[in-house]
Amino acid sequence: MPEQAIAGAILAGGRSRRMGGTPKALLELDGRTMLEHVLERFAPQVGRIVLSVERPAPEWARFGLVQVGDPVPGFHGPLAGLCAALEAIENDADWLALAPCDAPFLPRDLVQRLSAHESAADAVVVRLDGILQPTFSLWRCRLAEDLRHAVLETHLGGFRQFLKGIHWTALDWPTGDGAAFLNINDPDSLAAARRRIAGQRETKPC
Repeated sequence: MPEQAIAGAILAGGRSRRMGGTPKALLELDGRTMLEHVLERFAPQVGRIVLSVERPAPEWARFGLVQVGDPVPGFHGPLAGLCAALEAIENDADWLALAPCDAPFLPRDLVQRLSAHESAADAVVVRLDGILQPTFSLWRCRLAEDLRHAVLETHLGGFRQFLKGIHWTALDWPTGDGAAFLNINDPDSLAAARRRIAGQRETKPC
């Protein structure tokens, strides 16, 4: 599947309470924001990228991405973020690859593997050690209307509920590669990410 047929969306709408309210995308890791780490890895894998936020704000402008806000006011979780992203790009691409803003080590071949696995499904979701990772996923853009109905009218709150009503498949990621999907959700995981980067520096040849 050509990468032009796949748009990308980065989810950055979380409230980050465990980080004291600072948006996780703006947290610093090794001299760069979390979002910059994600963009470095994710952007080469897709065509157009949108940033899914609870509501557009000036603080995001410096990243040069189109901001898409949740379809209804208030915090409605990542499913609403996916809905907004699909609606924003449904006429420009066939597929939407999804990634979270707090995964600085996401695989550089994530979209390639997801798209190779899609067959006739409407969505492909990473499964790691038997656990679904729905924020690392690939979605047909034609799902936009169905998803809007699910969010606005039936008030579905989570990915797993929505997946029950569509044809989807799981991509089983190799066991032992779990660090690639590390989410920075709290101070402990941020510390773990910093240790990982320090360890990578130590193992690099001089």
